[in-house]
Amino acid sequence: MDGDITALILTKNEELHIERCIDSIKDLVSNIYVIDSGSTDNTRLICEKHQVNFFVNPFYNYSSQLNYGLKILLENNCDWVLSIDADEFFTPKLIKEINNTFDKDIDQFSGLAFTRKVIFHGKILNFGGISSRQLRLFRAKEGYCERHFMDEHIKVKGKIKNLHYPFFDCCLKDLSWWTAKHNLYSNREIIDMLFMINNEKYSNKSLPIGAKIKRKIKIYIYCKMPIILRSFLYFLVRYFVLLGFLDGIKGLIYYFLQGFWYRFLIDAKILELKEYAKRNNLTLEESIKPVLGIDISEFD
Repeated sequence: MDGDITALILTKNEELHIERCIDSIKDLVSNIYVIDSGSTDNTRLICEKHQVNFFVNPFYNYSSQLNYGLKILLENNCDWVLSIDADEFFTPKLIKEINNTFDKDIDQFSGLAFTRKVIFHGKILNFGGISSRQLRLFRAKEGYCERHFMDEHIKVKGKIKNLHYPFFDCCLKDLSWWTAKHNLYSNREIIDMLFMINNEKYSNKSLPIGAKIKRKIKIYIYCKMPIILRSFLYFLVRYFVLLGFLDGIKGLIYYFLQGFWYRFLIDAKILELKEYAKRNNLTLEESIKPVLGIDISEFD
């Protein structure tokens, strides 16, 4: 295979997932680097057992953490980077396809994109528009992560090849953890939604075609729809128009929580933010830290 691949994994308290992730890619990569945000469980012990390069860095947002890891990989002369989350895993079929691509025509490309499929409580979700093609394997010298609070993507300057076989996102934690995580996500999503229109940070350049389409829909349609109402419409599209109901009861739970409750929560918090700003004669930017608890001063 032409070029060594180094895996980059971001972690915090991932003892349930990290070993599965490592085992799934160990035959593909030559090295694994983990950037940890201060785990208090057995994440570090598991990584050390697998002789992983382990670094600790305070978490600001996903993109800054990933770019911190990319800088370390560049300093260590890595050729190719595989960006994978701890709760994701690759299949032997995908790894074989990647190896075949490297053996045949990898010189033509700066990155490889794969379809991400979600497994929710043991059920593979095949409908609802939940599957997405993502650039996850790329040349270290050409790739970087957009500086967003949410909806961040890896970008490269050269050509991207789409592969056939998917990888899987399969979180093993319970719904209490899931809802708590998405409550935190909603704060970050609000920042992106408030500032993404007419902002160069949200350029579609160098994105895979699927990501370009989704971002355009989000910026030019969803963000301009009436607040609160749009969360209802979003769920209806995901569940009925995009056939999410075919994913059964697990699909209903997922699409209701992710496609309605989460979006409704974001809009409710946006109203709260606007009311706070008006009541205290502040701008929305000035209100973010006291209301959402996020310092956006580093977001330049």
